Amino acid sequence: DKRIRVGKPSHHHRNSKNTISPLIGVSSFLALSSLPSSEVPKIDFQSDESLYGRGEMHLSALLKEGDTVVYQTGTWDIDGIEVGDGSPATIRYATVIDIQLVWTHNCEHGVIRALDMELLPNDEDGNHHHQRLAVSTPLKDVEFGPDQLIARIPIEWDDVDRDFYSYQGGEGGTPLVALPNELITIE
Repeated sequence: DKRIRVGKPSHHHRNSKNTISPLIGVSSFLALSSLPSSEVPKIDFQSDESLYGRGEMHLSALLKEGDTVVYQTGTWDIDGIEVGDGSPATIRYATVIDIQLVWTHNCEHGVIRALDMELLPNDEDGNHHHQRLAVSTPLKDVEFGPDQLIARIPIEWDDVDRDFYSYQGGEGGTPLVALPNELITIE
């Protein structure tokens, strides 16, 4: 069975020469092209007001263990009020381990615990189009609040048979969709 599950490990083809696009393997492309348009993987942005909002409508209410997310650190705004540590805003990536949140009709409180991930370029074409997200080496646990959540990214994990709790540094997967420039930080 070769189904692709958004936010969960799925089959991965390691041979980048076997790709139909710079982002996904041939079998992944075929599986994705046969999905109804409502099921085609996409990046879920908290800022998409047609889908997400505050409280029970917040993207954090849909997160599951194993989801790969983008969050911000540094300084950001909540309802027009500057919060954070005063440093410039920075984009980070993580795989959700557990969620301890409370949602009301208009707010969300709590913590998202995750494994830190890094965006690594596979610079075969010189344009950073072959992207890969990998668990940081050494392993690093991170915590952030729902107000720091920017997006959820569907990825195709390298090893579908492993529980994500047992991942080692350097293991990860390939985004199933191109990351827009505002979500790319390659250090």
